[in-house]
Parts: sequence; C-alpha cells; structure tokens
Amino acid sequence: MTRRAAYTGTGKRPPQGAATVIGDLARDGWSKAGIARKLGASTELLTAWMESDPKLQAAFDDGREREHHELFNALYRQAIDAKNTTAAIFLLKARHGYKEGAQDDPGNRINITFALPGALPMEKFVDANTKAIHAPAKKKPKA
Repeated sequence: MTRRAAYTGTGKRPPQGAATVIGDLARDGWSKAGIARKLGASTELLTAWMESDPKLQAAFDDGREREHHELFNALYRQAIDAKNTTAAIFLLKARHGYKEGAQDDPGNRINITFALPGALPMEKFVDANTKAIHAPAKKKPKA
C-alpha cells in the first residue's frame, strides 16, 4: 500500500461533492484532520477551503450540529426513558449548572466576631450616665 502525500498547495481546489463528504463525516464525528485526509488534503488546506467557500464551512458546521443533536438526544433518552441516573446527573450539571454538595462552603470568606459587653440593668445605666453628665470636666495637661 502506497501512502499518498497530503496536498498543501493553495492552487488545489476541493473535489466534486466535497460539501456532502464534509457534512457527512462531521456528523459521524470525524476530526477536521480526518476529514482532510479523506479528501486527500492537509488540515491547513481544508481550513483554507472552508474559509474561501462558505458552503463548505456551512456543511462542516451543520454536520457538527447534527452530531451534537444526536449525541445529546441519545443521552437525554437514556436519562428520561431508561431512567439512567448517571445520564440525568450529567445533563443537570452540563446544561443547568447543577453542583453537588453544600453550596455554602465558607472557603475564602472572612469571619469577624465582635464581643460586646453585656447590657447593664437600667438603674446602673442611669447612675453611670448621671455621674458622667454632672462630673466636672477634666483639665487637659499643657504640652
């Protein structure tokens, strides 16, 4: 078996029906490098083709979207129809931001505690304030 060298020249044009091949392979989960090899091109050349021809890029994007939908639907069916708890938990985490465990973890929080003296009975409070009000002012020492 002889190995065919990848085409890297910018003059090479996509083969006939490239959009269909790209879309089908993308839907089947092929990587961009794998699709390029299947078309007899390098990854860089495939990228250049897709940049210059919006139909090729659209075929690739559509194929990826179909693959995504099929995978998601299979997982969703496992969670709903087959009552697969693992699939359901994965979907909750991936699609809805669900997190396990306590969410009030004090991690990086600062905790400050103020220790205040106990309240005085009313009589002692009134006596202390009366004495403070009627006490003569202290003279400040001269500096």
